Amino acid sequence: MCPPIAALMLSLLVVAMTSAQDRPVASEMRVRKSVSALTAQERSDFVEAVLALKRARSPFDPSLTYYDQFVRWHKDRYICHPTDHGSAGPMLMVHAGPMFLPWHRELLRRFEDALRDVYGKNVTLPYWDWTDPESVNPDNPRAVFRDDFIGGNGDPAHEYAVTTGPFRKGVWQLAVHPEGGFWARSKSLHITRNLGNPYKALPTQADVDAALAADEYDLPPFDLTSDRARSFRNALEGEFAANTMACGDDGWMGPRPAPPGTPGTSTRVTLHNLVHPWVGGVVSSGEFRTARLGTMILSTSPNDPVFFLHHANVDRIWAIWQTRRPGKTYQPRSGQPGNNADSPMAPFGDVTPDAVEHITALGYRYQ
Repeated sequence: MCPPIAALMLSLLVVAMTSAQDRPVASEMRVRKSVSALTAQERSDFVEAVLALKRARSPFDPSLTYYDQFVRWHKDRYICHPTDHGSAGPMLMVHAGPMFLPWHRELLRRFEDALRDVYGKNVTLPYWDWTDPESVNPDNPRAVFRDDFIGGNGDPAHEYAVTTGPFRKGVWQLAVHPEGGFWARSKSLHITRNLGNPYKALPTQADVDAALAADEYDLPPFDLTSDRARSFRNALEGEFAANTMACGDDGWMGPRPAPPGTPGTSTRVTLHNLVHPWVGGVVSSGEFRTARLGTMILSTSPNDPVFFLHHANVDRIWAIWQTRRPGKTYQPRSGQPGNNADSPMAPFGDVTPDAVEHITALGYRYQ
């Protein structure tokens, strides 16, 4: 137990950091660059900053590293115990719902701030443009999955654990693990990847263009069945409406088959929802619902640092859509308790979708 003064100082530190981050203020214009545009020094700085974040203690929960705090925040959005999201109030839908884009934008903003805090340099979060085939070409010195950056594919001889690069087995150990019937069987102490299995191809520019053509941020029923031709959020998230995200008997959100005849159901999976399984892959034989899954498919997907590069690209595409659709804003404005434009986004205090609407106001842009 901390001495009273030390405990008070720790409490004040946490409150101060929470308050500061709950009021996004632009003090400079950061430029987030494509991975392919990073210099060798920028690649090295990003890796070293992530490693420093893994060594630092979280100012919000001293039992976690600062990096693992972000994994925990993401995992906790899958909790759906009745005492948390039943009679106690509605569930914040940061996946398969309208909060998907603003919630992850705020997560990335805080992650970038944390990198700078612990590393002491003005690093910015790069984005991975997965429509560029060269981004995954192992012969390209600026590709993503190289030993000097994110590391390579998983090794079948090590149950598909990543054994190369700075986040390899034996160096980068996972401390926040998936829970719930669908996720827990894929627990691993190491990042696991099986690139391109079962999905063979990454999204294309045509897929991005189709999403950008949607003319509304989101539409009722504000889930995976929203009309992707008009709901930009659902098109970019990548729908896959043959599945729904539903609360299981174990109290965790997970994919469930949509009821037969559900309007708008399809087996198409695109964009954001395609990249996660392309990276993580299936790491054991068997039908998808019973197989062990790679790290990037799980509720704890931020355990793999490529998560943040992937979501930076998602955020970039949203920013492009916003530029092309002036006046079009977050929906729903009201009528969806817990998921409206003025609804606080847990665990980020009073930060709402409206508060993160414009990236320039948050102090960054994309190159």
